[in-house]
Amino acid sequence: MATFYKLNDSGEYTEADNDVEDLFRSRSDEIIRKKLEKARERETGKIRAEIEEEVRANALETIKSELRTEIESEYKPKLEESEAKAQQLDIALRRKTIAAEYGFKPDTEQFLGNGSDDDMRAKADVLKASFAGGRNTTIEKQAEPSVSKLQQKTGITVEI
Repeated sequence: MATFYKLNDSGEYTEADNDVEDLFRSRSDEIIRKKLEKARERETGKIRAEIEEEVRANALETIKSELRTEIESEYKPKLEESEAKAQQLDIALRRKTIAAEYGFKPDTEQFLGNGSDDDMRAKADVLKASFAGGRNTTIEKQAEPSVSKLQQKTGITVEI
């Protein structure tokens, strides 16, 4: 190993191995510290990016589920009530439309039921057939003779 010397204040050369080692250690420590800081910053950035991505993904789902739970508890009964009312109005509208198409009176629309359009139309066909069947079967009248009872008794026929 090499021996190092340095000039002191009195002008003499003294052995400087300890000073060189201290200088070498301080400089190498400084170099290592700088490299470690850069590596730490790089790794910290990578870790931060990974954690941030994971937190964002998990946080988004967590926030969504919490909000969904909170909102559902508040608005679900209102939504169900509104949907039921809309369904009742839809059925009433379809009944009225079909009753109008078949020429039924407003009080007969209740007999069309609550099913689909096809079900309601099938019932309307049955109702119309039963109502029409009652009208088409005419009760036969007893035909009065073309001659009045008085003419029959007297035997006199009068023609005008």
